[in-house]
Amino acid sequence: MNRTANPEAEMADRVASLLGTALTEADVHRFLLDAASLLGTESFAAYGPDLRFRWRVGERVVEIEPDYNSRTGELSLRVDSFNPAYPIDSDEYRSFKWGEAEDYPYLWTVELGRTPFNDWEPGEAYIVNWEMFGQTTAKTLGGLPDNLALMPPQWRRPFSLRWDMGESGLGIVSFTGSVEGLTVTVESTGDQVLIPRDLLDSERSRISMRDVVAGLAGGRPLMDIRFAGSEGFGDYGLIAASPSGDEDDMDKDDIEFLLEDRGRDEPGRAMTMDELRRHITALAATGTSNQPSLQPRVEWEIVPMRIGLTIPQILSIVEQVLDGTAVKRVLRRLGGRLSIRMLCPVLRGDGWLAERSHFTGIWSIEVVTEPKGKRLRFDDRHTADYARRIAQALEQRYGFPYGMRTSNDGFLMRLFQVGDHGVKVTTGFSSVEVEIDSFETLLRNSYGY
Repeated sequence: MNRTANPEAEMADRVASLLGTALTEADVHRFLLDAASLLGTESFAAYGPDLRFRWRVGERVVEIEPDYNSRTGELSLRVDSFNPAYPIDSDEYRSFKWGEAEDYPYLWTVELGRTPFNDWEPGEAYIVNWEMFGQTTAKTLGGLPDNLALMPPQWRRPFSLRWDMGESGLGIVSFTGSVEGLTVTVESTGDQVLIPRDLLDSERSRISMRDVVAGLAGGRPLMDIRFAGSEGFGDYGLIAASPSGDEDDMDKDDIEFLLEDRGRDEPGRAMTMDELRRHITALAATGTSNQPSLQPRVEWEIVPMRIGLTIPQILSIVEQVLDGTAVKRVLRRLGGRLSIRMLCPVLRGDGWLAERSHFTGIWSIEVVTEPKGKRLRFDDRHTADYARRIAQALEQRYGFPYGMRTSNDGFLMRLFQVGDHGVKVTTGFSSVEVEIDSFETLLRNSYGY
C-alpha cells in the first residue's frame, strides 16, 4: 500500500512527528486546519465538552482530539481512525438511545461541513433538576471557553444558552462562550458579567455554573424557569437541555417520568448580578483560578531499550494462535515460566512477560517490558518506533488496521481484524504490548463506552 496516498496513515505520521514538541494553541489550530485540507471539509463536525473533531473519509472516520493536561499544563493531540460500524453506529448510538444523559459520549455537536456527519442524530435529553444540570449543562457552559480556544478561529461561532428568569426579575439571561470566558447578559438591561476562562472548566470549574444559573434564577427549581434556546449549535446540536415549555404530550410524559425518577428541586440560594461580580472579584483577588499548580518534572534516566520478543517471533505467535494453538501453550514453548507481578500470575520469559486479564480474558504480551529500577525509562521514540514496526509487519501480512490511534506523546495503538480474531499493538509506559483474542472482545475493549 502506498501510505502517502492514505490520509489516515498520513495523519498518524503527522501527529507522531510532533513527539517532544511543546505545543501551543496556535500549533493545535494549524494541525486541525492542515487536517481539514487533507481530509476534506465535505462532512466533518465538532463535539464537546470533551472537544474532538470527526471527518468522514470514504467508509472510515478520522477523529482528532486536542487536549489540555491540567497536571502538566501541556497541550496534546491524538488522532484516531476506524471503521465506524461499531464505535459510532452501534455503541455510540445505543449510548444515546438507552443511556443516561450524564453518561452520553458528548453533550453537543456542531456540523462544520456541508453534509451531515451521521445518518442519525442523538435525540434531545431533558434535564429536570439542578443535580442533572450540574452533570450535563453546567459542563457544557464551563467547557465552552476552552473548547473555543482550541478551535481554529475560522471554525468558531458564538455559542450561547438562554433561560427566561422572569420570576427572578431578570427576564431572558444569556450565557455566551468566548476565548476570554463566559459572558452572562441580562438582555433587557444589557447588564453583563464576564466569568474569566481561568475560572472555568467542564470538569473542575472554580466557579460552579450550576450555582450561578440556579442563583440568577432566584434559587427556584429548574422546572420553574424556561429554556429559551441556544445559538451556534444548530437545530439538533445541543443534546441535553431543560424544558422550554412548548413540549408535546409525549415529551411532557417523559419529563414527568424523569421528575418522579430523579426528584424535584428544593428552593436554593438566590444570586444577583452584583453578587456574581463580587464572587468573581474575590476569586481573582485570592489568586484562585483554574490554572494548575504544576508539579516539578520527574527527572528520568533514559536507558537503552531491551526487546524481549522480535518481530518474527511476534508474527509466529500470532500465526500459531490463528491456527488454533492456545496462547499459553505458544508462550510456554518460547520459555515462558509462571511468575507473579503485583500479586497477579504472569508468564515471564527473557525480557518479556504475558498476562491474561481477569476482567476481559484478553492475553496481553509485553514484548518490551519497562526497565527495573527507580526513575528509569526508555526513550519514547524507541518504544513508539518498535510498536510502529510491529504494526507495519502485521499490516503487510493481514491488511490495513480496523482502528488506529496515535498521539504526539508517543502513544500508538493498532487494531487488526483477522477473521474472527483480533490482534492489537499498543505502547505503554516504556513498554510495547501485543494483545490477541477474539476480534469482538478486542473491539469492545478498545472502543466501547
